[in-house]
Amino acid sequence: MSINLAAKATQTPFICGLYYSKGDKSYAAVGSKGFTDTILLEEAYQDVYASLSAIRFSQKSTPSRSGDSFAQQLQFQFPNGDKEMAARITEIKRAKYMILKLTNNEFMIIGRNDLEQNTRPTITSENNTRTTQITFEAQSIFPAGRFNDVSGKLLPALIPLSLL
Repeated sequence: MSINLAAKATQTPFICGLYYSKGDKSYAAVGSKGFTDTILLEEAYQDVYASLSAIRFSQKSTPSRSGDSFAQQLQFQFPNGDKEMAARITEIKRAKYMILKLTNNEFMIIGRNDLEQNTRPTITSENNTRTTQITFEAQSIFPAGRFNDVSGKLLPALIPLSLL
């Protein structure tokens, strides 16, 4: 795989949506390098309400003798002024993957740590009487990659069914 490092990236997308998955099956697409073209099969993705201005993703690489590792961190917050606060926090802590929807209609998947998912991410919460902040952290052998939705669930609702 060759990439032209002199070419400028043409898009600078923002995060405009958030989903989570509790499933076990994730695969790297045949012929892809790393997780740049991830496919999740037989999964259930569920929306997560979050304040869009309060979603933050970062990734930091650390070199080692066996190769780079990537620490991924996703933070988001949501209002919690109802009686469902405890159940909402408990449910989000069951997530294995977080999926970020980007403004360029692509998706990123966070939480894959290896070709086989063998370590669950660390999920912590911090809350007060008004908001809850969730921090989702994972260690991976590859940088975060793009996600291909084979189920069609994450497609925009405006696409006519005749095109699917």
